[in-house]
Amino acid sequence: MCRGDQQSPYRAQRNRPGSPIGEAARCADWLALSTSSRCAGVARYDAAMSNNLEPREITIASSDGVTLEAQYISPSVADAPLGAAPSGDASTNRDALARTAVLLCHPHPLQGGNMKSLVTSELFRLLPPQGVSCLRFNFRGVGKSTGEHDFGRGESSDVTHAFARLVEMTPHAVVRIVVGWSFGGDVSLSTPLNAVDGHRGSDGWIAIAPPLRFGTEPAVAARSGKPVLIILAEHDQVRPAQEVAEDVTNWPNTTVEVVGGADHFFAGRTKEVAGLVTARLISLADIATS
Repeated sequence: MCRGDQQSPYRAQRNRPGSPIGEAARCADWLALSTSSRCAGVARYDAAMSNNLEPREITIASSDGVTLEAQYISPSVADAPLGAAPSGDASTNRDALARTAVLLCHPHPLQGGNMKSLVTSELFRLLPPQGVSCLRFNFRGVGKSTGEHDFGRGESSDVTHAFARLVEMTPHAVVRIVVGWSFGGDVSLSTPLNAVDGHRGSDGWIAIAPPLRFGTEPAVAARSGKPVLIILAEHDQVRPAQEVAEDVTNWPNTTVEVVGGADHFFAGRTKEVAGLVTARLISLADIATS
């Protein structure tokens, strides 16, 4: 049974006095999604790698003794000394992408989201062949990650520690960004990612279909002054694209892109999403190396 078929915790707690879910409890669109949509988009989707790149299984220490299950894949020279040339394709775009690294954050755990959900899994499959180093992880309480769901608070700490691990694994990358889908987008936008052990913090954020309902304060990323890309679905069932676009109208250095024909799960549209992500990475890499 798809986890989404089970009674949603939001339904049980939305009217409970003092419930920590808060605004998330009122995001009733999650409950209105059809079973087939939720199973197709949120349930475990581990797409087969279409290349010879093999992910490395790692464990990340988060706060409160929580450990996070994660996978890392690096086809590039982002973790090699400066001056080393990427092997294989020597195109300008791949040269740029070979110095980039991405942290991928998955959708809502209480709706069955995990690091192998559709969009997260597809980016983990599609970006490395272009030269991008990728780290994906399970939030606390998901898969082999320890701890319990913390309604965005502890998950923000998970993002911080996962990003620190990405920095550790890609010391020579010229660009590092966080890419989150849905709940993962909200939480990442709410997480200040500053300098880590002498290395600069995140060079930007990409949030894919963020409802802007689950993070503690999504405008944190906007206030950083770093570039933010919001990728929306034309027919999003969770929250209409127009509403999200209006919410970020006054965010500085923020761009909004809408994927035509897509719903919240981007089925059949993941290559378009990956294209927008790689275009942003190339732009940032060009700026960083100019």
